[in-house]
Amino acid sequence: MLKPHAPRRHTVGISTLAFVSLLLMLTASSCFAAMHLLSVGQILASRQVDREIAMRAAEVALIDAEADVLAALAQGGGRLLHWPAAGHCSEGVGQGLCIPTHDAPPSWWRWLDGQDVAEAATFGTFTGASLPVLPVGVTGATMPPRYLLEPISDGLPGQLPRFRATALGFGRHAGVRVLLQSEFQP
Repeated sequence: MLKPHAPRRHTVGISTLAFVSLLLMLTASSCFAAMHLLSVGQILASRQVDREIAMRAAEVALIDAEADVLAALAQGGGRLLHWPAAGHCSEGVGQGLCIPTHDAPPSWWRWLDGQDVAEAATFGTFTGASLPVLPVGVTGATMPPRYLLEPISDGLPGQLPRFRATALGFGRHAGVRVLLQSEFQP
């Protein structure tokens, strides 16, 4: 006589559940890694944009410093008659004018340490120049750039001295800073 088969226990359900759980965990981990990669990419791109904004601001400040010297010379010396003592920077009418010494680091060196130089001239103070107004939704530098002027030679007889302009530009965040220098002889 035939015996009826005893019902079989199915263990497929537990192994399927474990397999699906593992797939869900792998998918979630992959999504988390992709989100992290995208956020890091955005941060890196944002830093590059901030640095580029600060670079352009510093370049504009260098141009403003040269225009400042040329305008002062066109007025018969103007503010260039207010040079401070060696190792110091002027304030007021002579703001941004510094005389370096061999004994101490130049005034702009404080910018490398993240400090401010109160005696620095702010962009447009003496030339009347202004930064362009940006369209709505476009962000630019939040602080105007600054510059310092230093004579680095006495000039040959009949020639004007050579100047070093040092400019500090800021990005969208004040912590993003670029320092540029140029030398010129009017």
